[in-house]
Amino acid sequence: MRISQDIRDQFGGASEQEVIAGMNAKSAEFRESGGKVYLPELVRLTP
Repeated sequence: MRISQDIRDQFGGASEQEVIAGMNAKSAEFRESGGKVYLPELVRLTP
């Protein structure tokens, strides 16, 4: 998309090492939050 390309041109793209570091950080965040894709639904006790 042109907007995405314009942003990359203006701010630069991420290097492969930066991408890997970001993915590792998100993986750690996911594991710390319980590692579940679907979180349990809160049950309401009042109608």
